[in-house]
Amino acid sequence: MLQKLGFEQLDADLATALVNQTIDLLSAVQVGYHDFFFALTEQFSPRWREQAGDIFSTTLQASDSAAAAQLEPWRQIYHRCLQSLKAEQMEQVAALLKGTNPQTVLLRPEIEAVWEPITTEDNWQPFYDLLAIFTSSI
Repeated sequence: MLQKLGFEQLDADLATALVNQTIDLLSAVQVGYHDFFFALTEQFSPRWREQAGDIFSTTLQASDSAAAAQLEPWRQIYHRCLQSLKAEQMEQVAALLKGTNPQTVLLRPEIEAVWEPITTEDNWQPFYDLLAIFTSSI
C-alpha cells in the first residue's frame, strides 16, 4: 500500500501511521479503493510538500462529519511523509503513483470478455487491444 501512496520507503513509524490513517480514511469516505488511489495519482502535486491543505482539497468527499474528520489527520500524515523526502524526490513520488495506480482497473467482466475469444477462437486481438490501452497510458 505504501507504493500505491507514492512512497518506496519511509521510516517504519511514519509508514505505519500513513497506512493506518489511509485505511481509516478509506473506511470513512464514500469513494472506492481504486478511485481513491486514482484520484491521488491524478491530483498529486509537488506543492503538497509545502501545503498540507492542498492535498485532496477539491474532490475527495467525506460521507459525513465523522468521515470529514478523518481527512484532516490523513492530510497531515501524508504531508509529513512528503516532507521527509527531498524536494527533488517529488518527481519519483509522482512516477510511483502513476506506475502503481492504473486508470483502468480490470474487473471480472472485462477479463472474461477478453478471455472468451482466446479460449473459443484462439483470437488474441482483444487482449492485444487491451494491452495497447494500458501501455499507452504509462
